[in-house]
Amino acid sequence: MRLLLLLLLLGLAALLCYLAGTLPADSPLLPGCRLRHSTGLLCPGCGSTRALRALVQGDILLSLRQNALLLPCFAWLALLCLSEGRRLTMALYAGLLVLLLFAVLRNLPVESLELLRPI
Repeated sequence: MRLLLLLLLLGLAALLCYLAGTLPADSPLLPGCRLRHSTGLLCPGCGSTRALRALVQGDILLSLRQNALLLPCFAWLALLCLSEGRRLTMALYAGLLVLLLFAVLRNLPVESLELLRPI
């Protein structure tokens, strides 16, 4: 498990280095969202690559504007790594419920929810 976590962290570090030097739209390694291309709907992850790039460059506000759920997802993933048993199950279901709710809200044609959509 520790080796898997180490490999994951190394992969994340490599991705962050790559993102710091390239625009996601110009990269052949970072495909666009298939759901958005095929249906026009935003998934919970739409804008995450741009948000991560903004975060790597130190622009927290732009990161939140691209995908408001990216930073809370880091905390959720840490909670999942530290949880076990019933707590793990509850954290997983709660996180999935938040992702689903976020996806629905960001696709509603309501002006006040415009902030949930990536720019």
